[in-house]
Amino acid sequence: MAIAIDPKTGEKIFVKLVELYTAREVARLWKISPKTMYAMARGGLIRHVRIQRNVRFIESDILAWLEARICAQIRGKGKK
Repeated sequence: MAIAIDPKTGEKIFVKLVELYTAREVARLWKISPKTMYAMARGGLIRHVRIQRNVRFIESDILAWLEARICAQIRGKGKK
C-alpha cells in the first residue's frame, strides 16, 4: 500500500500498488516473442495499460488470462 493525495479533494488516500511487467518480461516467462505480446495487446486478447508510449501488463491480468486459457483447453478436451 502507498499513500497518495486525491487531486480533487486534497485528502490522503491509500493506493494498492500492483506489479507491472513489460512485454519482454512476460514474453521471457512464457517463452514467446515480445512481438507476440504486443500483437496480443493490440488485438485486445490480453489486458494491458499504457503509460505514455509504454505498454505494461498487470500481474493479476496475466494470471487471469492464463487461468482462462487453461480452463478453456480443459473444457475443450472434454468435448471430444
